[in-house]
Amino acid sequence: MIQNHNTQTDMHSSRVNGQTAEYLVRAKLASLGYKSLSADTTYDVLTPHNKASIEVKSTHIIETGAGSKEVRIMIQPNQMIKSELDYFVFIAFTGKELEYRVFIIPQAIMIKALEKYDFNRGTLGISFILDTAIDYGCNYGVLTSVIAPMCEDQWQYLTYGRGSFARMRTNYTKRIKRAIDVWLKEKARHTQGGHRYKDPKTGRIHKKAVVECPHCDYISYHGNFSLKRHIGRKHKGKEDK
Repeated sequence: MIQNHNTQTDMHSSRVNGQTAEYLVRAKLASLGYKSLSADTTYDVLTPHNKASIEVKSTHIIETGAGSKEVRIMIQPNQMIKSELDYFVFIAFTGKELEYRVFIIPQAIMIKALEKYDFNRGTLGISFILDTAIDYGCNYGVLTSVIAPMCEDQWQYLTYGRGSFARMRTNYTKRIKRAIDVWLKEKARHTQGGHRYKDPKTGRIHKKAVVECPHCDYISYHGNFSLKRHIGRKHKGKEDK
């Protein structure tokens, strides 16, 4: 859901940055009746009433050439260390003044979604598509198809009291993981079934193997040649691994 934070500040979209996103998260929590503190550690915000550690990421929703809406986020290696923080909050600005969409994702879910990726190589740029059908073929299909839809506007998970915070975070995480497991099973079935297409010249129906990238969620519908090209572009240095 698109949210609009009322302000008198005339701020051009190019000036919207991480500090603005942090301010919006803290302002939202204040509007719900909860204090928060800035933190200069692995994460950005700490809520004293439940000791929740929150990493805030800001970005803009990008209109792609295909007409889809893409969100791109940078993830630091230290933010993928288990239990270093509780939640990621992605603030995705629409381009209108301080109008945004928000995704509140448990750290454990991001670790599961990115478990194939080598963070020893440094910061990882990820992306996902908003408001689209289930996608088994893009690099971060599980983010597009499962995580983003389930985690949008879930502010309540940042507000539970200390006695129930960990339990509710665990329940939330388990529910998302179950959905991811279902998606992965469907992806495997989709992959094993191969890809059927119609030759525009002959009209014949052909079937090609669907090949998965060993380094990310990408699926090649055009055999090993297309996969090798993808690995050369996206995972340079891993061509022979």
